[in-house]
Amino acid sequence: MTCKDEKKKKKSGDWRHPVSLVFRIAAMGLAVAAAAVMATASQCTVYVDYDLARPRTITFADFKAFVYLVVATAIAAGLEAVAIFLSVFCKKGKGKKVGKWLMPVLAAVVPALLYTSAGAAFAAGWDIFYYMEPTGRRLSICSSSIGSRFCKQVHVSMWLSLGAALAVSLAELVATWPGGHGGAPTMTDGEDKKESKAMTAVSIAGRIIGMGLAVAAAVLMSTASQCTIYYSYGTRPRTVTYADFPPFVYLVIAAAMAAFLEGIAIFLAVWKKGKDNKATVLMPLLGAAVPALLYSAAGAAFAAGADLSYCSAYGKRVSMCAAGSAAGGSSNFCSQVHIAVILSLAAAVVVSVAEVVRGIGVC
Repeated sequence: MTCKDEKKKKKSGDWRHPVSLVFRIAAMGLAVAAAAVMATASQCTVYVDYDLARPRTITFADFKAFVYLVVATAIAAGLEAVAIFLSVFCKKGKGKKVGKWLMPVLAAVVPALLYTSAGAAFAAGWDIFYYMEPTGRRLSICSSSIGSRFCKQVHVSMWLSLGAALAVSLAELVATWPGGHGGAPTMTDGEDKKESKAMTAVSIAGRIIGMGLAVAAAVLMSTASQCTIYYSYGTRPRTVTYADFPPFVYLVIAAAMAAFLEGIAIFLAVWKKGKDNKATVLMPLLGAAVPALLYSAAGAAFAAGADLSYCSAYGKRVSMCAAGSAAGGSSNFCSQVHIAVILSLAAAVVVSVAEVVRGIGVC
């Protein structure tokens, strides 16, 4: 490569760093806003039971998914601030070496936090309800006029967290686009050619494992079913499947799509060696899309699977996991769902590790 070509290449990638930086700042701001909006969400709601008709203040702390969103977005905002600092100020000396190792890790951790929190919040936030004790009657907060302000604030926070996740993904996508430098200090052309073969092999192995786990999660979830009996007289047994829970349906679709996309990434990494023109364009896209699908699906499924229950004909709560033996069935449905959720999260983590290894190897 001549000096002229080197200067031309450097100039062509000059726009990527500032654009990536803008997305990072936007992501940090959206994450802070999501945490603040959710943390201040509260609403005075009244029990409908006549014997227990005392006002009760409903806050985000009553829902584990919303608490996780506040914690995860706050941590993500802090880590993104570190990424911005490294991207702007650490371009030489020891800062350059720190950035080489730390930026790929931040690029994996921040989206993981934001996508899982967004997925969990969306799963729990579309129809916010609670079960009154000791009657077990279900009360929907959003459908009542007194809970509208709380639900609106929660929904705004959900969209803000998703916006922050997308902004981070766009920042990483722009930074790793052909000619980009990941927003981090980079090595020279001579050093870049010394990419570790061991790291490449580990990255490919991680992708294969991630694809297998994603397929296993989709298969297990799509075959999960259970015969459950309503707790009211005169009703017939009803087969409950994953299709009765939108977050589980999303997990099946997202895991299947992620497995397919990861298969493409493996093909590009093994047979095209990541050097083909199509590979250089597709690999950053796949690196952003696959973790987004897996983490959001895992977050949503964890939120929905924490308490598997449905409403009986009389509006009372029936827990499927606790009522399996009493209904004459087994806990097969709950066990299979929980295994599928854990596999989807494991697939996301493995894919992220593969991306971190690849990112360190090419820095």
